Amino acid sequence: MYSFKICVAVLLIMLYSVVQARYVWYGPGNGYVYFVIDTNLAYDDAKLQCGLYEATLAVHAPKDRRIMKILEEHLTVLTEEDYWIGLNDIQREGRFIWEDGTPLTKSQENWYPTEPNNYGRGEDCVGGNHAGSLKWNDYRCSYGKLYALCELAHE
Repeated sequence: MYSFKICVAVLLIMLYSVVQARYVWYGPGNGYVYFVIDTNLAYDDAKLQCGLYEATLAVHAPKDRRIMKILEEHLTVLTEEDYWIGLNDIQREGRFIWEDGTPLTKSQENWYPTEPNNYGRGEDCVGGNHAGSLKWNDYRCSYGKLYALCELAHE
């Protein structure tokens, strides 16, 4: 029984290492490293997938357009696909909060024109590169067609 549990644990560690090696991590010099999970995911699934790498959906890069421009140059998928960032207004409509608990400020906003619009009600989670614009859109959190931009503190 113990040898089976040990084998399962070793397999999980090996799988984690292989999966982690699949992603290219990039550090733009802001104290964090970033990678993109290139699988269509809903918001909560994206958070979960980032968490497997002890990362979160990106907060610090999306707050800073200069850092995002650097990331877009090095992680070109960010210019090709829509992706989740760590921002939502789940708790109160129109009051966007970053996953680190801080409120969105006016200077951080990067909305696509006419966004956020809460189209059809219930668009509470935010994604980047809407319509290939590198701008943000609010989506239904259950919308399972965005990649995940993950962020991990790096010393």
